[in-house]
Amino acid sequence: MTGTLFAFARRNTLLLGALLIASAADADAETVSTITLSEGISADGMAFGTDGNLFITSAWEGTTIAEVDVAAGAVSTFATGLSGPIDCTFDEDGNLYVTNWTGTYVNRIRPSGTNEQWVPVGSRGDGLAFHPNGDLYWTSGTLRQIKRISPDGTVTLVASGGILQYPLGIAYADDGNFYVGGAQVGSIYRVTPAGDVSLFAQLPSPGTWNLGHIVYGNGRLYASGIEAHVVYEVLMDGTWRVLAGTGTAGTTDGDAEVARFNSPNGLELSADGQFLYTMGTAPNNTSLRVVELDVPAGVSYPSGGATIEELDSRRGPVQIEGALPNPFRDETQVRFRLAQPSDCVVSIFDMLGREVRTLWSGSMAAGSHGVVWDGRANSGDAAGAGVYLARVKAGGRFETRALTLVR
Repeated sequence: MTGTLFAFARRNTLLLGALLIASAADADAETVSTITLSEGISADGMAFGTDGNLFITSAWEGTTIAEVDVAAGAVSTFATGLSGPIDCTFDEDGNLYVTNWTGTYVNRIRPSGTNEQWVPVGSRGDGLAFHPNGDLYWTSGTLRQIKRISPDGTVTLVASGGILQYPLGIAYADDGNFYVGGAQVGSIYRVTPAGDVSLFAQLPSPGTWNLGHIVYGNGRLYASGIEAHVVYEVLMDGTWRVLAGTGTAGTTDGDAEVARFNSPNGLELSADGQFLYTMGTAPNNTSLRVVELDVPAGVSYPSGGATIEELDSRRGPVQIEGALPNPFRDETQVRFRLAQPSDCVVSIFDMLGREVRTLWSGSMAAGSHGVVWDGRANSGDAAGAGVYLARVKAGGRFETRALTLVR
């Protein structure tokens, strides 16, 4: 049944325009601004160094790593001699590790800028992320593989094929798992260090390149939506929203609901969790976009061990708890929780962003609720088999959950 979801996602080539615009309009107080760089660069993966500078790879046709003084916008070349660098990440000693799209090595660049071919891992490298034990995890979308590289350079294949579709962006979370973006299908997978893969969240898939890089911070994931021209926020229960962007390409700054992005790809979070940085991969790009997040300074967001009331305060007014059964044939119950009494709308959308059914519209008490969808549209006609999105809106926010209807 999971295969049905992926097959549908691959076939979907249209933007969820109505749904994306609606979700952006309900964003909190996030704002977007632009840092104009001193020279244009091609940008892909990003990583902050201990000096506060941002290091940016130059993508599949590039050979360099740029170093950006974020405060001044000044650009310099940190390293050369790469072979299509896609992603980068630092270790505790300040060494920068880089994947190569056309090369077969992971490169290690010393703080001095000395560049060495560290470990032969195979071509078509995409994402990189460290485990706290020092193991480095490498993804390849083309090969549909995830490999583990131990500190001594031993390479082990931990996941391959199966439901894993074009794994690109990767981030380690404090629940002990990695989260990997399926770039071409809009899926986010949960991957254990041992390589067990499961579907964690399904985001829109409006085109060929649906997800770029992923970062973890503030107790949640952030992901770039390349062809959707938005940035997503994904909570650790799998619910998500458009954090910023209207879904239309552009360079407009301002409040998150009116800001526009042009194919955002690279993504990095500031050390204090207050700012999210992103760039598109267009050549000679001089626009480093900054999303100022609505996250209180100094507040940690652990993924477990909190009371229901604490989780409510962290996650906002509404959280979808799940849908059972899912996939379903006759009916499914969408379960959700409201942090406080609120007017609430529960709706079903198709993957083109069109409303299929309004299940509930009215006031609800605080606490857990369940609303049943019988697989029918507002007209009373049976909805066709495929993937739908349940949306629960309350308190100026909403959450979504993918539902798979089989016939």
